[in-house]
Amino acid sequence: MVTSWRETASDFSAKAGARPEAIPRPESESVAELVAHAYHLLEEGRPIEARETADRALLWDPECVEALIVRAYTHADDGDLDSAIREARRVLQIDPLKAAAHYILGLIYQRQGDQDAAMEAFLRTVFVDPDFVLAHFNLANIYKSRGARVDACREYRTTLSVLEACPEGSWTAFLGGFRADLLAQTCERSLVECR
Repeated sequence: MVTSWRETASDFSAKAGARPEAIPRPESESVAELVAHAYHLLEEGRPIEARETADRALLWDPECVEALIVRAYTHADDGDLDSAIREARRVLQIDPLKAAAHYILGLIYQRQGDQDAAMEAFLRTVFVDPDFVLAHFNLANIYKSRGARVDACREYRTTLSVLEACPEGSWTAFLGGFRADLLAQTCERSLVECR
C-alpha cells in the first residue's frame, strides 16, 4: 500500500497496475492540484519532477488530458520522441482541439527535420488557440528559414502582439524556464533581420 505521495517514479511505475481505489487518495492533493503543480514545474524548467507529478494525477484519472500533455512534452524534452508522439496523439484522440498537443507534435516534427509537418502542426495550434504565442514564434522561424520574409515578419509581429495581450497564457508552461521578455527580444531582433 502506498504510504506517501512523495515516492520515486519507479515506485509509482511498479504500482501503475493497481486500481485507484486500492491506492489511498492523498488528502491534500486533487488531480487538478497535481496537474497545476506539474505545469508549474514545467515553467520552472524541471521536466522530470513535472512528469512524476503528472504520473500521480494519471493514477486517478488515466484520461486526464493535461497530465498527458505534461508527459508528452517531457518525453519530447528528454528526446524520447516516440513516447512523446504517442502521448500527444492520445491527447488528440480524447480532445482533438487541444492546442498544446498540436504544438508538441510541431516541436517533434521540427526536431525530426520535417518542416512541412511542423508547420502544419503549428498552424493547427494557432487555429485552435490564436493566442498560443510559441506556435506563432515557431511558424515565424520556419518562414524565416525558408526565406519567406513577409510571412516571417507577420508571425513575429503576431507573436509580439499576442505576447503583449496575453503574457500569461497556457503556452507559458512550454517556455522551459526561459522568460517571456527574452522571447520578445528575440522576435524584435528577428524582425530587424527579416527587413
